[in-house]
Amino acid sequence: MTLEARFDLSKISGCTFGEYIDPKQMCHLMRTIEFFDRFRCSDEMGYAYGESGGRRIHAFQGGKIIVRRAEDEADARRILRALARVMWGSVKCDCEHAMVHCLSGACDDCLDDVCGCQLEPPMEGRESEGRLKGWEVLDFAQSLEHGDTYGSAAHNLRQAGEKLAELTEMLSRGKEGLARLENEVRAHCVEAGRLATSFIIETDNGFHAGLGFLLHGVALNMLTGLEALIDLSGKNGHETLTGIPEFVSECLTTFFESEHENLEKLTRDRERILSSVSDEDVIMIMDAGYHTARILGKSFPK
Repeated sequence: MTLEARFDLSKISGCTFGEYIDPKQMCHLMRTIEFFDRFRCSDEMGYAYGESGGRRIHAFQGGKIIVRRAEDEADARRILRALARVMWGSVKCDCEHAMVHCLSGACDDCLDDVCGCQLEPPMEGRESEGRLKGWEVLDFAQSLEHGDTYGSAAHNLRQAGEKLAELTEMLSRGKEGLARLENEVRAHCVEAGRLATSFIIETDNGFHAGLGFLLHGVALNMLTGLEALIDLSGKNGHETLTGIPEFVSECLTTFFESEHENLEKLTRDRERILSSVSDEDVIMIMDAGYHTARILGKSFPK
């Protein structure tokens, strides 16, 4: 059978109308779904196509999802719900960034309150049960059903952060042999994304599921910092990294240990470093840690 659905983005407060979904983030998030036997996605076209057990699945930037050759209506609805959940992270908020980017701590406009696109999960009908502070999320999510999956994703991100800090330290000394650590950072981020998506799909409560996108946001920060490191290594810019490895390491420790009282110090340290640094790659490396740490100051519905 064929079932077509469009999750109604007009009901999600704070969303940008017109081009609702960031196609780059849509493709990135959908690639972390495990049930596809075959999958391809075009950022330029805003279109994804996947095959799963004989089913043919199409997803579009405007929010439309088509499931063909499903076993029955229940099977089609199960797939629609899973895809809508995952695509939710690519919905644009008023700041023009995708929700997953807003949850990464990288968007100044989204820091003080809940990102508008989090306020109503697509294809969900229940109300939020309150608010969480960023420093409460890791413990809270791991206490839920499927919390072990969330904890495993967070563990992989912690490992990715440790390798990123180690990589930054190695580059600051101008050492060779960075490829192994680069591959390890990517592998941990990929595994974290796979686990985070599993949590997003399997968790019953839509608002709880949304907490999985925080992990995707942290992985996004790690990968952004990694790309900046690779770019900097090609420019032989290691002499500009003085103090950066220690700062990145402190930021990531602050996040993973939920030490929100350290945020003010990190903000002051960042301003001090910025007064003597102008290289954009160095700033991106530094902010891979800083943006992650300041997630602790955000709010999340639960």
